Amino acid sequence: MKITVQQIDPAVLSVQGLQSLPEELLSEGRAAQFSHYCLLYAVDGIFEIHWEHKSLLIPENSAFLFFPTKEYTAQIVQAPLHLIDIRFDFSGKAVSGTALKKATKQLDDTIAFLDQTALNSPLVLRPSAQARKLLEAILWECQKNLLFSQEIVNLYMKAFLLEIFRDNMDPHNADSPNTAEKIMRYVHEHITEVLPNEAVAQALSYHPNYVNRVIKKSTGMTFHKYVVDEKLYYASTLLINTSKSITDIAYDLSFNTSSHFSNLFTEKYHCTPSQYRKKYR
Repeated sequence: MKITVQQIDPAVLSVQGLQSLPEELLSEGRAAQFSHYCLLYAVDGIFEIHWEHKSLLIPENSAFLFFPTKEYTAQIVQAPLHLIDIRFDFSGKAVSGTALKKATKQLDDTIAFLDQTALNSPLVLRPSAQARKLLEAILWECQKNLLFSQEIVNLYMKAFLLEIFRDNMDPHNADSPNTAEKIMRYVHEHITEVLPNEAVAQALSYHPNYVNRVIKKSTGMTFHKYVVDEKLYYASTLLINTSKSITDIAYDLSFNTSSHFSNLFTEKYHCTPSQYRKKYR
């Protein structure tokens, strides 16, 4: 079915909150194929998706949009992994009645966007703070499952998709994911360095306030909080995969002191670096 972005009329078929990877993706030895569109949003943790010789990490506060008819495999990269799992149809044709239910009917045709061809394949999405609020509203409304819940959920889903697509479609938007991705990539490539807002802005030829605004909209965090969060995640991988001391890890990632690092790590992961290493290594 060929439509424009303005013609989408999503019908939500099922919503599950704070789940791990769906059963389809847990079958070892064979790839999974979804009957409908599937959106997996990572509330906590990191997972990796493989399809068509491609491989992508989906970090916390990011999502992956699965298209039907394609085959996928997945694995958990950082536990615990908590996902919001939304199954839906872009055209609204798959829903009969108003009760939220798990769909089993195979789609006869996938959607092809005439005006935005980049949306015709699986996507990594980085929802803005506003889009994440819509996801929470979808989950909350589904849990209530009251009169008109289906219709309300569908409207929330349409607003969420349009919010996401608007950011992905407009390369001139100052807050577009392309700009945020450029900043995030720089942070990842220089994660061991001290990364003040001003230095990153100067390296990328942006204004410091602009950098903070883009990251704030994309992640819901200030730039400083985002950098600290990424450093702590990288530290968690070092704790699991290396024998470096906690002090060395702290200084490698440019924290002022190991105690400051430990306090921030404990606040994020609810256990000390030593406890984390013992639990997951």
